[in-house]
Amino acid sequence: MNHQSYLRKVTAGLLFISLLIGIWRTGAAMAQAEPAQMPLANQHIFLPLITNGEAGRPPASSTATATTRPDQPTATATTQPNQPTPTASPTDAPTAEPTNTGLFLETQWRTSSASMKVDKNGGMHVGYYYYEGMHDNAPNWAVYAYCATACEKSEAWQRVNLVQDRDVLEVQLALTQAGQPRLLIRAASTVYAGAKDYLYAACDQNCVDANSWQVGYVATTDGTDIFDVYDDNAPQHSFALDPQDRPRLIFQDRNYSHAEPDLYGAYYASCDTDCTAGTPDNPTWARTRITDEYRGGFQYEYEIVDYPSLTFTSQGGPRFIANFYPTNQSGQSAGLFYFGCDNACDQRENWQRIYLIDRGAGTNPSWDLELDSQDRPRVAFYKGQAQLAGEKLFYLWCNENCFDATKLGEQWSYNEPGVPTPDGKHPDLELDTQGRPHMAYVDTTNGGLGYVWCSADCETDNPTYHNKTIESAELLQSVWPVAIPPHCDGGLWHGLTPILALDGADQPHVAYDTTYHAHCLYDDPSDGQPPVSAFHLIIRAVRAIVFALP
Repeated sequence: MNHQSYLRKVTAGLLFISLLIGIWRTGAAMAQAEPAQMPLANQHIFLPLITNGEAGRPPASSTATATTRPDQPTATATTQPNQPTPTASPTDAPTAEPTNTGLFLETQWRTSSASMKVDKNGGMHVGYYYYEGMHDNAPNWAVYAYCATACEKSEAWQRVNLVQDRDVLEVQLALTQAGQPRLLIRAASTVYAGAKDYLYAACDQNCVDANSWQVGYVATTDGTDIFDVYDDNAPQHSFALDPQDRPRLIFQDRNYSHAEPDLYGAYYASCDTDCTAGTPDNPTWARTRITDEYRGGFQYEYEIVDYPSLTFTSQGGPRFIANFYPTNQSGQSAGLFYFGCDNACDQRENWQRIYLIDRGAGTNPSWDLELDSQDRPRVAFYKGQAQLAGEKLFYLWCNENCFDATKLGEQWSYNEPGVPTPDGKHPDLELDTQGRPHMAYVDTTNGGLGYVWCSADCETDNPTYHNKTIESAELLQSVWPVAIPPHCDGGLWHGLTPILALDGADQPHVAYDTTYHAHCLYDDPSDGQPPVSAFHLIIRAVRAIVFALP
C-alpha cells in the first residue's frame, strides 16, 4: 500500500470523526470522513455489536463499495476597516423546481476528484480517479470520460484509463478552445519516496482511445502533506489553460529533503511547447517562485499559498485567488488575497497581490475566481467562523484599480446571495453569457448539491438571487439504495467538491463527489470496555448532473 496517500486519507478521517458523531446524533447531514485502517493479523478485531437483520449485505470487515447498484435516474455584512464594501441583502425571487438529469459515472469502485468541462457542442468531458488503496488489484489510476448526448444514460459515456502504473491522488480537467481535453494528474511520486508528482496528459483527437493520449512529467513536490490534508473535500482550481491553450499551474512546495536548492513557497508552473514530453531528468515545464522568503540571522520564513483558484485575462495575464500566509516581516495579515501578473510572469517581481478579507476560522472556508468579459474579478467566497459575518457565502467583485490597497474599500464590494447557513461551502463560480454569477455549492442541510444564481442587478445593493437544492441525500438514496454491513444501523449521503460548467445556452452541468458513510457499532469482548461506534466510508462516487433553471 502507498503509505503517503493512505496517510492522507486516514488523517482526514481522524480530523472529522468527532464532527461526524455529533452530526449523526442531531440528524443533520454529515461532513466527510475517511475509512479506518483494516486490522492487521496481529491486532484485535472488533466484533459487531448491532446487526440490522438485512440479508445480502457485505461481511462486517468489508469497506468495499456496496453490491446494490443504482438505477440510472432521470431525474448585510457588517463593514470592517479596510474591507470590501458590503451591499444590502438580496431579493430572493420565487422559482419553480428545476428538471434534473444525472447519474453516477461508476458503481463498481470508489471514484473521486470530479472535474468537468462542457464543449461548444454541449459534450461533457469529465476527469476523475479511483479512490482505492494499493491492494487486491483495485484500480488506482486516472480516468477521462466523454459523453456527446443523452448523458443520463451510462451507455452514452466512453472512458479511457490513464497512467495505470501510478497511485493517482487528484485530477483536474481543462478544454482547449477547440474542445480538446487536457488533464493535470497528481500521483504518488516515482522520483522521491513519499513525494508527489504532477503529470500532464493531452489528447487532440479520437480521445476515447487510450493510444491517442500523451502523458508527460511536470514537477515533483515534497513535504506538502500539511497543506493537502483537506484536498479530498474541496474542488481544485489550480490548473488552467491560458488564451493560447498553454497549460499553467499554481502549486505549493516544501522540498528541503531532496532538491537543491531547497524549494519553499508557491510556484507558477508553465509550458509553451512539448508539454507532454517532459521527464524528471529533462523537464519541459518551467517553474517560478512567486512568493517571498525571509532570511535573517537564525530565522527563516517562507510564504504559503493555500487552495489557489487560477484563471486568465483575455491577454493571457494569470490571475488567482488564494488563502495566503505572508511572512511576519511583511507586516501583512493572513487572509484571502488576489494575485496577478501581466508581463514576464517568470519573474517574481512582476507579480502583484492584494489582501481582500479575513478567511475566517475552520476547515470550510473556500472560494473560486472568474473574470468577466472585461477581465474584472468576480469571486465566490464561503467565509469560515468569525465574530462578524462568518459561516456564510458571499459574492465579491471589483471593477477597477483592483490591486490598489489604498482603495480596497472603494473598489472591492460584496453582497450576500442569501444561501442559508451552513450551506454554501466549496462554491464553484461561473458567469453566464450576460456576465451574471452562478454558483454550485455543498448543500450541507440536505446532504447534496445546492445552486444559487443571480438574474438581475448582480453587482449592486439590490441583487435578485435564486437558491435551490438540486439534489438531496434522500434523492441519492432513492437512486442508489446502499447496502451496509450488518453491524451498522444506518447511514447518510453527502455531497462534496462541486465543479460547475455552463453550456452555450447557460444550462448548468455539474460534476461532484458524493459519499455514503454508515454508522457502525463494535465491541471487543476482551478489553472490558463499552462498545464503540464509528462512521465508515462505504461509497465514494463521482456524479454528473444536468438541469434546467426556470
